[in-house]
Amino acid sequence: QWDKFSTQRSEGIPLVQGQQYYIEALMKESRSGDNLAVGWRRPSNGQGDLPSEVIPGNVLSPNSITTANALIAQFSPILNVSVYPNPSKDILNILLSNNNDSEVENIQIYDMLGRNVLEMDGNNLTSDGGSYKVEVLGFNAGTYFLYIRMDDGTLMTKRFIKE
Repeated sequence: QWDKFSTQRSEGIPLVQGQQYYIEALMKESRSGDNLAVGWRRPSNGQGDLPSEVIPGNVLSPNSITTANALIAQFSPILNVSVYPNPSKDILNILLSNNNDSEVENIQIYDMLGRNVLEMDGNNLTSDGGSYKVEVLGFNAGTYFLYIRMDDGTLMTKRFIKE
């Protein structure tokens, strides 16, 4: 039901055939029966503001970051990562706990398009007992993915927002 509340949908975005787009949907679960769908209106379905159908799965493919996240989740249960403040303006604090005394080898940050926007070697990180500081002052506002590679091969990800 696309038009029950005006707050339940975003503005329409004209799409160009053959061009790839990143789609992300956030929802808050309330009670049973909640649903989330992303729809589109094909030119053959006429004009209008509302989607004419849910985007079929056969035209969707996983983003490289999403695919990596699925693999990472399987292999890195020993790390607890806190990222704060979130959203961040200038400095991102990363707190690692339960990491079995592993050392951080490097930290990488990717934007929503999968572009690597920052990579820091563990030797260049300022650390204080499992707490690290990373400057994000020059980043554009948006959502980013943080990857942490540990000396024992563990890789972890966390999402944060830049104001």
